[in-house]
Amino acid sequence: MSNESTKLMRRGMGLAVTELRRRQKWDQTQLGKQIHRFGLLARLPVPTRLTVSRWENGTQIPSIANRTALGKIAKANDHECLYEAFTAPDSSWRFVAALIDARIVFLAGDEAGVERANAGQDWQDSQ
Repeated sequence: MSNESTKLMRRGMGLAVTELRRRQKWDQTQLGKQIHRFGLLARLPVPTRLTVSRWENGTQIPSIANRTALGKIAKANDHECLYEAFTAPDSSWRFVAALIDARIVFLAGDEAGVERANAGQDWQDSQ
């Protein structure tokens, strides 16, 4: 996975883990216990509070087994958009990163485009 897609995946996973905890009103330890519960078939150990924190701040990405358990938790609690994020294959994250890169290159066709890309604005916003 490229550096950009890894950064994107870390950020996206971090936001999704944080949002799942917020919606369920769980602390990091409680989420770890739920991951263990939903991942029993994979014999997942209980992720520690520190591990969950690393996922949330983008220092680490949950393993595929942990992402599967997170997806099961999200689906069981009717959080379909979070389920999609947790179960998306790595190729989807690469594709999104490539689209972002292509958008930046497209916007960089002129100096104003570079400024908008750096500011995170959509090109239509400036029209």
